[in-house]
Amino acid sequence: MIVVPFENWHLNYITPEWPVYKDGVDFERQSVSFTLYEDNHIYCIFGAVPMWPKTYETFMFTDKKFTNRKFQCIKFIKQQEDFLVKTCKPRRVQTSVPTSNPIYKRWLEYQGYVNEGIMSSFGPDGKDHYRFAKVYK
Repeated sequence: MIVVPFENWHLNYITPEWPVYKDGVDFERQSVSFTLYEDNHIYCIFGAVPMWPKTYETFMFTDKKFTNRKFQCIKFIKQQEDFLVKTCKPRRVQTSVPTSNPIYKRWLEYQGYVNEGIMSSFGPDGKDHYRFAKVYK
């Protein structure tokens, strides 16, 4: 598994598990983000977008084949998350996950994120999402 800096064209080579809204969004320039790939296949794109000083919205786009390499990916995601925290020194990071995805909900809880509630009709597909946040003191 290789971690490389994210570039916008990477989104063209991933089949996401749920819709990714990218119209007018330049993840390459507006975020600190990375791509995980192996054998010319992109498994995951993840990173953080600054909302204002010390507050970041994190994201993770996984390919449908992510489950084939999830343990390797999780290891690298955790390493890069630690790098982002050391580099950006956030006060708060937040993210959302579809309420229909209990696996990612458990992953966020395991990582120390706190469920702050349901955001109705939040996703680009109109589905409900959980809002999770992690506060650093």
